[in-house]
Amino acid sequence: MSYPECLEKVVKQIEPSPEEREKISQLADKVRVLVQQSIGEIIGDETVKAEYHGSYRHDTWLRGKADLDLFVLFSKRYALEEMSQLVKKVAHSVAGDLNAYVEERYASHPYYTLVLPDGQEVELVPAYRVSSSQEVTTPVDRTQLHTEYLERVLSEKPHLKAEIRLFKKLLMNLDIYGAEQSVHGFSGYLAEILVTYFGGLENLLLATANWRPGRIFIPPSPEARKLFQGQPIVVIDPVDHKRNAAASVSQEALSKLILIGKLFSENKDIMCCLLDPPNLRVTLEELVSVLNSYDVLVAMAANYPKLPEDALLAKLQRIARKSSSAMESYGFRVLRTHVTKINGSPAILFFFENMVQSPIYLHMGSPVWHPNSVEFVKKWASRHIAPIIIEGRVAVLRKRIPLDPRDYLLKVLKSYPGFSWEINKLRDIVSYLPQEYYVEVYRWVTGVENWTMCIQ
Repeated sequence: MSYPECLEKVVKQIEPSPEEREKISQLADKVRVLVQQSIGEIIGDETVKAEYHGSYRHDTWLRGKADLDLFVLFSKRYALEEMSQLVKKVAHSVAGDLNAYVEERYASHPYYTLVLPDGQEVELVPAYRVSSSQEVTTPVDRTQLHTEYLERVLSEKPHLKAEIRLFKKLLMNLDIYGAEQSVHGFSGYLAEILVTYFGGLENLLLATANWRPGRIFIPPSPEARKLFQGQPIVVIDPVDHKRNAAASVSQEALSKLILIGKLFSENKDIMCCLLDPPNLRVTLEELVSVLNSYDVLVAMAANYPKLPEDALLAKLQRIARKSSSAMESYGFRVLRTHVTKINGSPAILFFFENMVQSPIYLHMGSPVWHPNSVEFVKKWASRHIAPIIIEGRVAVLRKRIPLDPRDYLLKVLKSYPGFSWEINKLRDIVSYLPQEYYVEVYRWVTGVENWTMCIQ
């Protein structure tokens, strides 16, 4: 099937079925009624209301991915801490009626997630009721204004709901959907803004083909260029012109979307594959063969700080970057890293150019004008070795005692408090992993993703 006919097939796959809509609607109504009743019992303030916002309210959610974001809206007479504690009490009070448990999570401030027996989640988000961006106190307050804006736009152009769903599915397949610290991608709201601004997915992707990071301002304006200079992409929030709705998007995530736009502009049929990519199958023999061609160490965290999932993954990404730089100082070049979980334990994969150090390394001394330069020269001057001058600094080439890179990596990782690590070669542990990990490990090592399979 070719483009654009294939879009109809994908829309049917990702649009919630009538049965799912009815099920989610009944659940959403039940939870909202219980929460509102609990508000009356615990808070006793009839001005505090519970109402849904986000993709469920906009009707832009995907099949099997209903995001039920129930905002508990307060007046400004409540302090932020008081507001959060009251919602916490409400969450625990209704959990029993729903046979659910409560998880406390963090964004700009705590919110509370009701996890139901079937895995469906309902987020209870404390926020202040506002009517304009000037009244916003916390970032989540602005969500009410987003709802008003999108309901107005989508009521005028309801066909864009399907286009938004397609764009969200594409972003998910590209692994760049979500504004979390560990993803640094496109939020659901940003996806909705972009599709509505360009009037559909095709126009949006054709536009991205001509984007360059640091030069994207939507809509273009001198004020935006001055206010958000240096950011990879700037999308002015329609409800708050002083906010960049794309602030979370990394240059890497943006670059991937730009490349997809270029591929689409050359061959629109590729979108059929990008939205419904083939399934990759990998045998253990194929995986072992690939691993034998790469030098990959995996550092698994035996102990780690109890942080929210997103915060933990973001911290691991920072550790991976800093550790890579430290390993270079020991003579090991790390080509890239990958943060994931293996059997439930956080892990960092380090891809080495090679695991054999050079037999010599450059030991730098002080600038020649520094008093210590003379002592350096006297220390290292001999018949077998002599100091040299590099860019105004004294230096010497020293012999290195080769050691296993695992020893160096463990030494580097030990500097991070709250963690303890086990380090192995990836090829040595793969045979102990469940079979469902084979494809994932293959993707980690080779870099194969859904979109790259569509180019082959």
